[in-house]
Amino acid sequence: MRFLPRKAILVLLLFLTWVTQPLVLAGSSPLLFFPWDSDDYQKNTGSLGGAVEVISPMGAAPETYRWERGVALRLPTSAQGNKGAHLVYPHTIAELRLAGPDDQLTIACWVRWDGPAKGNEKFQGIVSTASNGLRSGWALGINRDDQKLVFLWGIRSGSTVRFSEIPISEGEWTHVAVVWDNADETGLKFYLDGKPVRPFQLGKPLLYKGKGGIIANDNPLRIGMFGKTSGPLNGSLSQLRIYDTALSDESIAHLAEGAP
Repeated sequence: MRFLPRKAILVLLLFLTWVTQPLVLAGSSPLLFFPWDSDDYQKNTGSLGGAVEVISPMGAAPETYRWERGVALRLPTSAQGNKGAHLVYPHTIAELRLAGPDDQLTIACWVRWDGPAKGNEKFQGIVSTASNGLRSGWALGINRDDQKLVFLWGIRSGSTVRFSEIPISEGEWTHVAVVWDNADETGLKFYLDGKPVRPFQLGKPLLYKGKGGIIANDNPLRIGMFGKTSGPLNGSLSQLRIYDTALSDESIAHLAEGAP
């Protein structure tokens, strides 16, 4: 029986360590993963139960196309910007409600934002469980006025928000992420292209210190809308991942560096 030379074994071990490092740093597998590599929008690595509902209020359905990092989902909007194609996934997943004192959530995806649309829609949604009136659930989106990420969640007195310190670029692909860790003193973090970005409110840095919880609901998961019937995204999404854990800075950096 022949054995590999010691040097060859060391090289092989180093290679295996290198190729598996992103997987180790990425932590647990996504609770939900939407590759959108076909027109079968139901395809995901999690289970949402029920069939996806494709909403096309102007008769223009979502469409997929390829870009340099994979497959993207384009969500057309109306000329007025108040209506837009989006996907609705029924769910009964407790991890998405974020009502518990120790709940965690990470949302990560690629976004190509095509700019502010006409109309009065202040926020454009990436993914959301928010209700009409935005008084329960949560939503991740883009603020039309200053191009900054926004994360909104329902509280007893209505809702509250945080914005990213830095805006995203219009017409370019950006990897965006938000981490919610309700048991941590820095319980909400934004990321742009893998780099941490401070949360702001009213133009000043303002951390969410956790323990507050969210007014939960049983709304479906909406992709491409901010509220239940408002705030369509003017742009495209690619490789949306949702985790029921708080990913580390290193894990999110690897998601942004690698192919989505």
